[in-house]
Parts: sequence; structure tokens; C-alpha cells
Amino acid sequence: MDRREFLKVASALVAGMALPLRQVEALVNVPAEKKPKVAWLQAQDCTGCSTSFINSDTLLQFLTEIVNVVAHPNLSFASGHSYHDIWEDVLKDGAHVIVAEGTIPLAQPKTAMMFGKTAAEFSREVFEAAGLILCAGSCASYGGISAAAGNTTGATAIPEFLLHHCNWSKEKIARKVITLPGCPVHPEEIVGTVLDIVATGRIPRRNSNLSPERFYAELIHDHCHLRGLYENREFAEFPGDRGCLFEVGCRGPVTYRKVCPSRKWNDGANWCVEARFGCKGCAHRDFFSHTGESMFISPRDVEYIDWRNLMVTKGRG
Repeated sequence: MDRREFLKVASALVAGMALPLRQVEALVNVPAEKKPKVAWLQAQDCTGCSTSFINSDTLLQFLTEIVNVVAHPNLSFASGHSYHDIWEDVLKDGAHVIVAEGTIPLAQPKTAMMFGKTAAEFSREVFEAAGLILCAGSCASYGGISAAAGNTTGATAIPEFLLHHCNWSKEKIARKVITLPGCPVHPEEIVGTVLDIVATGRIPRRNSNLSPERFYAELIHDHCHLRGLYENREFAEFPGDRGCLFEVGCRGPVTYRKVCPSRKWNDGANWCVEARFGCKGCAHRDFFSHTGESMFISPRDVEYIDWRNLMVTKGRG
């Protein structure tokens, strides 16, 4: 992809932010040493969110142009002791953007191990040193499939882990955590959120679950191509039938997520409803599990970020 195509993709992503092209170019031209450093942490997970993210070549290239990804278990060339050394530097330097994927298993701590430590032990160190935490996917955000009824691992979502097992206050969590629910997370939700932060210098306005309103303020139902059939009460009896899929289990009317009907998946090839499967509500708090309470923050509270050192400070907007 040449530079012209690259800037075109970048401009499309920031169109909703009303940023001029010159500002997009300025972001791309930031020296590597001044770009926010990102480290991707996997705990108890299926690697589905990482797979979703790295399957999109264009968005991956875009993200690496905006930030400096220092560690990703599926992308890093380093392994073994060399990869461990990278994480030691992450902990020592601090203030990185940590993309957290998966849950923390508390009932069976050795279900997920990291460098000889349990996920709880190592993740606690990482989160304490982090400048910002992005919870990628429904498992990290709410518990998801990992925390479904009957699980024996004690799978715990990242905000709940921070609140009840790291002694973080709700205010501190609201300052330093962004949730991006979905099973899996969409590449644009990660890239768009990071770009929004880097371009504006502040955490975007979020809902009561700490999810960016830019991606999670509108119902899937509101943008569904079958909405007219729903209004006319033309419902399918089976998933493959013509008609709205509401009566065969579609959860679009209760799930807030804009990216599926607007951007679709696999480079815009398709999405669940168009494939006649119906929305499974994977970005909903009750997708398979509901662990804990909503992390409510006032819409008047705006968290500003000084990207020179990635330290989060509280302000009023």
C-alpha cells in the first residue's frame, strides 16, 4: 500500500472526528520515539481478538504507523528470554498503553501462566505500571465466554479484577480503562479508539461500561438492513427464511455496537445478520455471562492524556 492509499484509509477512519488531512499527516509523521508505546497482554483467552486484529493488513499497518507496538505475543519476532526482557522493560519504563485480551482466572490461577507467574500476579504488575488499559473483546470487558455459567476457572473481567483484586477505585478505573466489547473485537474499534486518543489528547466520551460512544452508542437494530421488515412485523420462522430475525433470537434490538452493520467484517465482506445468522449480542454485557456492575462515569468527566509520558490526569470538560 503506497502513502496515498495509506492516508486515504487514515482519513476515512478519522472522518467522524472532523480532522483535516494535514492533521492526519502530522500524526503519521510523528517520530517513532515520540509515539505511544503499546504492549498487548493475553491472559485466559482464545486469541480470537488478536486474530481478528491482525487479519486486517490495512488497519494493522495504520496502527503501527501511529503507535509503537513493542510487544504482541503473535507478532513479536522475539521469543523466550528475549520476549521476557521486552516485558521487563515495559514494567520498568511504565506508562505504556496495555491492550488486555482475555480474563484473569482466579479459581484456577495456573490456567494462564506468564513468565512463571500466574496471570493474576503478572497482570497486576502490568496494570499498575500502565498509562492506559484497553480491554479488547467481551472476555476482557465483561467476562464473556470464559466466565460463562459452569466455568471452573473463576474467569474475571479486567475492570472487576482491578476493582476487587487490585484495590483500584472506580474513579481510577474510569481514568485508565477503556472497554471494547465484542466477540471478537473489530480492528476498527481498536485503531479508531487509539487514533482518537492520539489525535485529541483525551480519552473519548464513554458510556457507563467505559466503552467509546463513537462505537457503542447506537443499536445494531437502528442500522440493520432488515429494520423495515421488523417495523412491518415480517418475521422469519427459521434463520434461513425471509424476514426479520428477531423472533429466531437476533439480539440486535438490545445490543449497542455500530461497527457490525456499518463496516461489517473481513474487509467489509459480510456480517452476522446479512449471513442470516442473526446478531448474537456479543458486545452485550450479558453475552454468556454478567460479572459485576457497570462502571458508571459522569459524561462531564473528561480524562486528558499527556502523550509525552502517557500519564493520565483528571480534568473537567
